[in-house]
Amino acid sequence: MTCSQLPRGFTGLGNAPFWVRLFFWKQVAEKIPLQPKHFRILNPVIIKETAFDILQYSEPQSRFWGRDKNVPTIGVMAVVLATHLCDEVSLAGFGYDLNQPRTPLHYFDNLCMAAMNFQTMHNVTTETRFLLQLVREGVVPDLSGGIHCEF
Repeated sequence: MTCSQLPRGFTGLGNAPFWVRLFFWKQVAEKIPLQPKHFRILNPVIIKETAFDILQYSEPQSRFWGRDKNVPTIGVMAVVLATHLCDEVSLAGFGYDLNQPRTPLHYFDNLCMAAMNFQTMHNVTTETRFLLQLVREGVVPDLSGGIHCEF
């Protein structure tokens, strides 16, 4: 089901059955269908730099239920990594407009923006502010115009 095919009144995973909400995110892959020469592992220093140094997230705290929303998205980590490795970096397709719940979240799946309201790991407000700062300061151009939200 694509975002445009969602039933009227759908407001995200809140209307989904309990088991769908509980197991919304996919399990970590046990096997990777790639030859080792085609696979790379992200250096944990980039994850740490993105989370703690750039986004100023707090250290993870153990909790009985829920998360601290202090895990950067892969997209923001990719931007930080690209600024280390590339002479020029541009953004395309970034941005979370949570006021448009039926808008596709990613280009590669059928999730809609409404799904971000129910996830507990990523602070998309903080990430959007960071990306907006990069665009405003001329560090990276925003080719698709997705980094426009003010909070």
